[in-house]
Amino acid sequence: MFLRKIVCGMVWAVLPLVALADPIPAANRAYVGHWSGPGMTLVIHQDGGIQYSRVVDGKSTNFLGDFVSVSGQNFEVQTDTKRVTIRFEKNPVQNDGVWATVVDGVRVERR
Repeated sequence: MFLRKIVCGMVWAVLPLVALADPIPAANRAYVGHWSGPGMTLVIHQDGGIQYSRVVDGKSTNFLGDFVSVSGQNFEVQTDTKRVTIRFEKNPVQNDGVWATVVDGVRVERR
């Protein structure tokens, strides 16, 4: 019974966060997917959920957040504590079946 209360409490705590995410606009669907490059992983879900992980000089930055808006080529993301900007320096392009772009100065690929 105690475990059930904990699980139910966790569901109700996360549910409002899920409801805040906006889906990725149709014009930006090329950005959706699992991107990876040297020291970086970025996952953008169609429903607006975003996972970001980057390691620079042994220091890591990780967050989960919800898509808020697009500003130019940048994605605005709301985490549980702050708003974060993910900088796309190039639009995603496809060559030989591999999609590539540059995020926060790192070349990343989606296969």
